[in-house]
Amino acid sequence: MKFVLSIIFLCFINIEKQVDNSLQTTELVSGLFAYTDYETGTAFAKKSQKPTLVYFRDRRSANCRKFEKSILSDDKIKNYISENFVLVSLLVDDNTQVTKPKTSTKTGKNLKTVGEINIDIEMSLFQSDGQPYSALIDKENKFKKGTGYISEPKQFLKFLKSGK
Repeated sequence: MKFVLSIIFLCFINIEKQVDNSLQTTELVSGLFAYTDYETGTAFAKKSQKPTLVYFRDRRSANCRKFEKSILSDDKIKNYISENFVLVSLLVDDNTQVTKPKTSTKTGKNLKTVGEINIDIEMSLFQSDGQPYSALIDKENKFKKGTGYISEPKQFLKFLKSGK
């Protein structure tokens, strides 16, 4: 009986971890997964001893859709990111209300949605407010460099390699 209860308990823990993990990650493009929370993603990167690629996007942006279709869907790019970085994808147009508003470090304004928090991260940490925007953070959680829209996979791969 104890054995059966132990198995049930272990299954419950695994299910709970999967549910919790599914709230923090998303499949950005086919086969490329990203954290959707900045703190969670950068903490995992630090634990994994990998640099972080932070991708700021807006669902309404034609350039973001083109970037995801032509750059992030490229097999060489996907493989390079998956092997060398922890990817964090932040939506600046996410209107999900947060349970506890945060105060902007840049403007002092109350931030009530996930999108407001994400754009504040982009502006305060990376001095940018355009999308798409990609930022490279090293293993010590220090900003290395960033870039806006890039239309060629080779150029983006060069950008990724420059931040390692």
